[in-house]
Amino acid sequence: NNYIRAGCSILVFSYAPVCQAIFIYFNCVTIAGQKVVAHYPGVLCTTRQYFSFAILADIFFALYVFAMPIAILWFLIRAFKNNKLKNNYFCERYGVLFQCFRPKFYYWDTVILAKRFIFVLIYCFAFSYQPYRTMALMLFSVLVLLAHLLLLPFISTLENAVETCLLTLLLILLAINSSEA
Repeated sequence: NNYIRAGCSILVFSYAPVCQAIFIYFNCVTIAGQKVVAHYPGVLCTTRQYFSFAILADIFFALYVFAMPIAILWFLIRAFKNNKLKNNYFCERYGVLFQCFRPKFYYWDTVILAKRFIFVLIYCFAFSYQPYRTMALMLFSVLVLLAHLLLLPFISTLENAVETCLLTLLLILLAINSSEA
């Protein structure tokens, strides 16, 4: 049971870094007539080696970045419909995916994964001009903060307060970053 619980935690917490690594790999730009990976200009996007790793990145994207959140959502909805979310054995194994949220927000972990996906997508692909990217991140952060404040999905008041503080801090940091750009 502890291994399943730990595995679920690892899958959820590693989601954003894996998304970022995959998106960075696919973000090719043209510099001096050559297509290169934007974050690593020494890597050409037109080589056989790049394409062989791109196949692996495609598989990771399809299975991990895209299918995993959908599978978790389907799994949680099915468990909810079968009244398993209150079963002790089920909670010991998979509770990390839903127990910190209010019962009507049992699926909220998948919302968090979607939020992370969008943040990473904006960071990696949206706008090559830094101020526009920062503004897009700020706009999305405001939407996320408003949704959080309206719904307060966590059971714990402290967790809701911490999430509010962190989202506010993110907005402040993005505002500072935009003023420096």
